[in-house]
Amino acid sequence: MATALSVGTKVGSVAGKLGAFAWSTTCRVASATGELGEGFIAGADAGWDAQMVIEEQKVAAAQVKKDAVRAAMLARREAAAPLGLAPAVDMVALAALLAAHQAKAPKAKA
Repeated sequence: MATALSVGTKVGSVAGKLGAFAWSTTCRVASATGELGEGFIAGADAGWDAQMVIEEQKVAAAQVKKDAVRAAMLARREAAAPLGLAPAVDMVALAALLAAHQAKAPKAKA
């Protein structure tokens, strides 16, 4: 007949084996989950970096476009300036020329 000690030993042995199996399975799952999490973080980080490079390229392209428009506007403005001066100076010169012309023009008789 089995004694309580021998039954307890067998039950304890089985429980210990089940506990060890459960613990090792838990450790394997946790390890795999950790690796999955690390992979997710690495992938997200790489995706973020790639998107930032794209955004920086868009900003740089927009700046190049703005600079080209500004250069074209300045070139047109300089080509249109009669004396090659700044537009404000040209307006002063034109006002002076208009005043001189009006002073020389014959007055209409009323």
